[in-house]
Amino acid sequence: MGVLKLAYGYPYENHHRHRRSDLERARKLAAREGVTVRAQVEQGLRQVIAEKRRARGFCLKRASFKGRGVRPELEGASWKRLRELAYERRGG
Repeated sequence: MGVLKLAYGYPYENHHRHRRSDLERARKLAAREGVTVRAQVEQGLRQVIAEKRRARGFCLKRASFKGRGVRPELEGASWKRLRELAYERRGG
């Protein structure tokens, strides 16, 4: 088992299992590019995370609140009237 270290304030395990052929190809590529295999792994993780974020798309945060709905006297009121009430005594 690998040694537990801190990365960005969080512990992580630096032992990874790879197929021998993949690891050998990664070592050769790293040597050609003048980087470490570790740097390649970190770059790959960042790329996968970024792709997942993009694929997930936009999700609107829920902004509802608990209540009993519209007051009976405002049922069917126009947006103009509701806006007036919302900004009443607020300079609007």
